[in-house]
Amino acid sequence: MEYKKTKKNTYGTSYTGNVLTSYKNLVKIFGEPNAGPSPDGKVSTQWNLETKAGSIVTIYDYKKTVLYAPEYMSVEEFRNLESYNWYIGGYSIHVAEDIRQYIMLNI
Repeated sequence: MEYKKTKKNTYGTSYTGNVLTSYKNLVKIFGEPNAGPSPDGKVSTQWNLETKAGSIVTIYDYKKTVLYAPEYMSVEEFRNLESYNWYIGGYSIHVAEDIRQYIMLNI
């Protein structure tokens, strides 16, 4: 399965799982994030992705940076973490395992 960035609306996707990796690994695989920050500051970094079959997947942080709370780390500090348990969103629970495997195979 392959993933490409998408501009399709991801509204209505929801949390389906996590993947433990670094920001640098995700950039290596998918390029720079193509979404975020969210208006409410809950998300600072997000990739909106799509499979060839049209499944939508999002990878994002949640409430981790100064954009959400002033006492939290900066976006730059967050992106420099050794690893983070990134959130995975989608319309189906199956997207989490698929993207997790894809990431592990490509880092």
